[in-house]
Amino acid sequence: MAKQTIDGNHNVQVGKVEGDLKLERRAPIMREDDPNVVDCPYDCGQQTWYDAEECWNCSRRVKDYFIAVYYRGVLKTRKMQAGVSGAVAVAALVSAQYLPESLRMYALVFGLGGLGATMLLLKSIEQLERSL
Repeated sequence: MAKQTIDGNHNVQVGKVEGDLKLERRAPIMREDDPNVVDCPYDCGQQTWYDAEECWNCSRRVKDYFIAVYYRGVLKTRKMQAGVSGAVAVAALVSAQYLPESLRMYALVFGLGGLGATMLLLKSIEQLERSL
């Protein structure tokens, strides 16, 4: 318990606190219909905003958590895109030999372009995995 005394004369005040001064954090006011309010991902038991730098209660990095969740989703999508792109490119290259001469060039260009796109996706996947 803190004991506080204030001695003053007009505009000059001198304050003195003896003992432990405990300040409690006040919960911020959050509307129930606010879509940005989520439960703290670190299980501190309070609600916070998903784009807040830190949870107001436990002071952990909420924004970094949700950014990592977003990029894990992007990584999963890019892996799927690379798989589909690679499969279509290989199918186009293999089927080019069975197509008529007039369509063979288009299949080869499409297949090589698909392989190039697959390589770019794999490079971006590698960079994302390093950053996570």
